[in-house]
Amino acid sequence: MHVLLLAMPNTAFYFHHFAVLPNLALCSIAGNIGEEHHLSIADLVLQRRNVRGFLEKRLLCDPPDLVGLSSMSFQSKTARSIARFIKTFNPEIRIALGGYHASMIPEEVGRSWGNDIDFIVKREGEHTFKELLHALENNETDLQHIKGLSYRKNGEFIHNAWRPLTELSSLNLPNRDVRLLTKGFHILGKKADVIETSRGCKYECKFCSINKMYGRSFRAYKIERILTDIENCKKQGTKAIFFADDNISLNSRHFRNLCEGIIKRGLTDIHYTTQAHVGSLYSKPKLLKLALEANFKAFFLGIENPHQEKLQTIGKNVSNMAKKAEAVVSQIRGHGAIAMGGLIVGNPDDKVEDFYNVLHYTKQIKADAPVFFVLTPYPNTQIREILIQKKLVTNPYDYSNYDALSANIKTSYLTTDAVEILTEYLYDNFKSLDWIFHTNLRRAYPWYFLKLLRRLLPLSLIKIHHKIKRENYNSFLKKMVMIKKDFRNLKR
Repeated sequence: MHVLLLAMPNTAFYFHHFAVLPNLALCSIAGNIGEEHHLSIADLVLQRRNVRGFLEKRLLCDPPDLVGLSSMSFQSKTARSIARFIKTFNPEIRIALGGYHASMIPEEVGRSWGNDIDFIVKREGEHTFKELLHALENNETDLQHIKGLSYRKNGEFIHNAWRPLTELSSLNLPNRDVRLLTKGFHILGKKADVIETSRGCKYECKFCSINKMYGRSFRAYKIERILTDIENCKKQGTKAIFFADDNISLNSRHFRNLCEGIIKRGLTDIHYTTQAHVGSLYSKPKLLKLALEANFKAFFLGIENPHQEKLQTIGKNVSNMAKKAEAVVSQIRGHGAIAMGGLIVGNPDDKVEDFYNVLHYTKQIKADAPVFFVLTPYPNTQIREILIQKKLVTNPYDYSNYDALSANIKTSYLTTDAVEILTEYLYDNFKSLDWIFHTNLRRAYPWYFLKLLRRLLPLSLIKIHHKIKRENYNSFLKKMVMIKKDFRNLKR
């Protein structure tokens, strides 16, 4: 059977300026379906400006029997458009949809997408997709035995039982050789790839989809397998690796063994980037030092908010977050590495001063690259239920706007427009001369940093800047809302 797997072209916010990464899940599926199938992968992020032309050529010259689409929530509109295009081009091609969005709400997707797709692969797709291909190859019409699958029959979707979590030792290494597009993946200008060392997280953050995807679980690959995967990437010329783990530092022994393995194997010439838990790194400073010795060059820290009451609202159970995050950022930056911080604004009780406090805190700790996320009511998360109950969700179903950087909510004190313009202000205000001179981005990646400034500064210069005066929040807010209206008029 001929299979084409597609990752969506759209990325969140300015992410593609900093990194362009391949879809690891599709490579993992490719490595686990068997050699009897002809499979290709296209990361359409490398064809952002020519998606239609690329697809037309592939469908005409090398038509697949089945197309698999991987989609996050904010990419769902794009995925449906691609599915419709493929069905219009050739109705005989069957389409399977996977990824977080479809896994969170398979019943809703099945009802709303109708004839645009034929199958939904829920949660982990390696074994489910393999069994689906085997059934289709043998012209089976009864697919009820395939756990983790939803399928269309007589115009309606049938949702099979969920598949238990995969035993990671049963999975082969990802197959990256079947990628049709390879030139352009990078992290801050260095040729990059993606690896995972574990799946799952045991924390209960109310805004996160991980618990719904995997339950409160943590499963780790064997260190030997991970190191072999790194070596395979290195043979292909990879200079930077992003570890896509949900929480790589949850098991300190696993993380320590990984770092020691990288050092012993002589793999420290690769730049590593990962997400990490502030509490874990703070409580084990020697582990962080070891990671820095293994050449971890960038850490994305889920700080969320420096104020404990805000953290409690979103279920982030880390005591003394402000103090711990400041210490961890200081240690990372002190070794010349990059400390990126994720902070959440637009919490249910946020006022203008709360935005200011978040901005002041990120400047105080000298975060190298803060990301200000707007609290987003992702499908089937606890925070969605809370926000809907409080009547604070203003965009419940247009998931294409669920990129965590657009406002789909209001707060008890601020409109949706106010939340969005204040978030824009945080980004504009952080990019200052002081930041340019203190960020480790400039020191670690000087030439790419200059390239970034050339791209991003013009976007800031076209906006009108206002400083928040703590004694006059209401006046500031009115001005910002007026500016928002002016920009809309200019766009027309």
